[in-house]
Amino acid sequence: MLNLRRHQSGFTLVELVVVIIITGILSGFLVQFIILPMQSYTDVARRIRLVETAQIILQKISIDVRQALPNSIRTGCQKNGKDTCLEMLRAPLGGRYRAEEDKTVNPNLGNPLKIGAVDNDGFDILMPLTTADKTSIIRDTYLSADCAVDLPVYVSINNLEINAGSAWQFNNLARLTDLTVDTSFPSAASVVTFQESDPDETGQFEFEPGSALQRFYLVDTPIKFIIQDSKINRYDCYSLSKTANADSVPSVTPSILAINIVDLTFEYQSATDDLPFGLLNISITVKEDGGSEKVTLQHQLQILNMS
Repeated sequence: MLNLRRHQSGFTLVELVVVIIITGILSGFLVQFIILPMQSYTDVARRIRLVETAQIILQKISIDVRQALPNSIRTGCQKNGKDTCLEMLRAPLGGRYRAEEDKTVNPNLGNPLKIGAVDNDGFDILMPLTTADKTSIIRDTYLSADCAVDLPVYVSINNLEINAGSAWQFNNLARLTDLTVDTSFPSAASVVTFQESDPDETGQFEFEPGSALQRFYLVDTPIKFIIQDSKINRYDCYSLSKTANADSVPSVTPSILAINIVDLTFEYQSATDDLPFGLLNISITVKEDGGSEKVTLQHQLQILNMS
């Protein structure tokens, strides 16, 4: 009888080890071509979000700064030698006023601004003004239309940043008492009337020497940005006070402009005789919640301080 041998086939241990090694090598190549590009895409997307967040914050701050009363910007809240808060007076409406002229030559000149005259309580505006312009700035009681609280609207002329001569000390502010819209005379469309600026004072207000460009501004509210607990808080609709300074925290509830802020600093250089505009440098560092990567952006604003 013949003995039949069965043919047995399969993998030897050496062959199995070789296959495992080759599979590991191929897997490594797959990681390089698939996982790493996906990780790179995630990193880029995260950095784009951080940059966009910082840019949006800078844009929002810039919008308020562009509406600031000339020479009213101030910084404070120093930390590690840098200012971390920014404050300004918002002037959403402005224009030119009629300068004083001899009414004996033309008795129909209207009501010009008479600088330093104690009996002066108003002046003509050399600009068209509509009822919508008026109501967007003031309520019927001559209070700020933007604020729910009762804040007066002020008239400012020639605000100069010279010691106590700034609007923060009420030296260039007069309380608005009326803004008459009259479209029948386009060259002097409206009349602004005012009274004393400081609630503690009485009598008519006397402006300092007038603006070289005959400019006036209406101020409705202070605005302040402060970084607190990794958040940028924006304060507005709070009362002016002579005793408050750039470091003071307003006693109103702020709106949160942004979160996850690592750092926010301001550097302001006011205008000089050689530099007709101010420079505001803003530096902001942001990160995502739970993330460790940070992005820092810097922005510089030129601020025209012509008053």
